[in-house]
Amino acid sequence: MKAIIKEKPGPGAALKELEMPKPGPKDVLVQVKVGAICGSDIHIYEWNQWAQSVVPRLPHILGHEFSGEVVEVGKEVHHLKPGDHVAGETHIPCDNCYFCLTGERHICIAMKVYGVHSEGIFSEYTALPEPCAVKIPEEIPFPAAAMMEPCGVAVHGLSKGIVSGKTLAIFGCGPIGLFGVQAALAYGAARVYAIDLSENRLKMAQSFGATKVFHADKEPLEKIILDETQGIGVDMVLEVSGSQKAYDQGLRILRKGGTFVVIGLPAKPIQLEIPTNVMYKEARIFGITGREMYKTWYQVSALIESRKVNLEKVVTHQLPPEKFEEGFRIAKEAQHGKVEFIF
Repeated sequence: MKAIIKEKPGPGAALKELEMPKPGPKDVLVQVKVGAICGSDIHIYEWNQWAQSVVPRLPHILGHEFSGEVVEVGKEVHHLKPGDHVAGETHIPCDNCYFCLTGERHICIAMKVYGVHSEGIFSEYTALPEPCAVKIPEEIPFPAAAMMEPCGVAVHGLSKGIVSGKTLAIFGCGPIGLFGVQAALAYGAARVYAIDLSENRLKMAQSFGATKVFHADKEPLEKIILDETQGIGVDMVLEVSGSQKAYDQGLRILRKGGTFVVIGLPAKPIQLEIPTNVMYKEARIFGITGREMYKTWYQVSALIESRKVNLEKVVTHQLPPEKFEEGFRIAKEAQHGKVEFIF
C-alpha cells in the first residue's frame, strides 16, 4: 500500500510502498478514503521539538484525521463489521483507569493519540483499535466524515457554556475556528465575532455567517466589541489560536461571569493578568482536549444531518497522496481551510 511516512529526523516526509497492516484481535482494518492534515501532522512533518518528544520511533506513518470503510475485523471486535463506514476518534484510552471507568475516557490517565503515539492513517489501509473507529451514517460523504474529528473539538468547546441567544468571540479562524462559527450559529448564537490574521480565512468566516470579522493586527476589535455590547463584553470566548495576544484580548472583552474556552495549543507559555481579567470577573476558564467519547460524535452527526453545519465548506484543497509536499506547504501557510488527501 502507499503511505506518507516520516523516515528520518529533520523536515519532510516520503511516499513509500509498505506492507498492509494486519489487525489484532481487538482491531479493525480500514480502507482509508480521505485523510486530512492537522496541525500536529505539520509538527511531525517539520520534526520540531514537540514531535521529537512524542513520536516513539521512526519511520512513522503520518496523519490521524480520516474516514474510510471497514474491510476486516479482529475476533474480539463486536460493534463493527466489514462494509461499515467509519471516521477516526484519535483518543486511545486504556479503559481501566479512574477516568475511563467514570465516563471521561477522553482524558484517560494513560491516554495515547492515534497517529502520534502510534502509526497514522496517511495510507491506503490502516489498522486501529475498535474504540478509535466510530461508525457513521453512510449518508455522510467521506470528505465530510474526515472532518468530524476536528469539528468535534469545536463542538466540545461550545458545550462548556450556553450558546443560544448569546454573544461569542472566536480567536483563530483555522478549520476548528471555522467549524466553531458554523456550530455556534447552528446552536442559536445571537452574534459571533471572528478574529484572525489571515484575510482569506476571515472571508471564509464571514461567508459562514460570522456577524463581524476582525484582523487581529489591524482593527480596534476590543473597542468595537465592547461598544456593541454596551461595555459588558461577550458571553463566551473560544481561543483557538494559541496566541498570547488573543488570550489578552479575549479576556479583556469577556464579560463578568463569562466563559473562556482554551482550544489552541500555544507554542510557548502563556501569561494571564489574573486579578482584573479573571478573578474580579469570576471568569470561568475551561481547557479542551479532543472530544467526549462518544457524546460529541452524536452531536456532530446531528449537526451534519440537520444541514446547519457543512463540513465540506471548510475543505479548500483535495490532493492525491503523491502531492503530499504541496499539501503540507499549503497547510503550513495557514491561509486556507482544510487540506485533504484522497486515497
